[in-house]
Amino acid sequence: MRPINAIFDCIPEELPLIREDYRIIISELKKELITEEFLAKCLKRKKYLYDSKGRAKSNKSISEKLYLHYRFGAPLIEDEEKENFIEKITPEDIRETAQKYLKEKHFFEFAMNDRNKN
Repeated sequence: MRPINAIFDCIPEELPLIREDYRIIISELKKELITEEFLAKCLKRKKYLYDSKGRAKSNKSISEKLYLHYRFGAPLIEDEEKENFIEKITPEDIRETAQKYLKEKHFFEFAMNDRNKN
């Protein structure tokens, strides 16, 4: 299983505001249903990643699947099955998943400072 993550590129002074906004978003995901339109936009990229006629057949994608399988024992799932799964995701599924996995005890933060920037 892959982690749920977010990556922010910001200056250090912005981090507390972004951190708070992120917590608000997580809280809302756990309480409210997202709209069908918003869900469709979010899933568009995932559909692209698992498109059995496109990117999913790339060497990079195949190498990543094999790495996850042999390194972590992740099952090899056909891209068509992933596409079908993505098509069936509902706003209720998003809320239920958020309630189950987006818990404070599971959070961690990793911050890097680029010392080469002025």
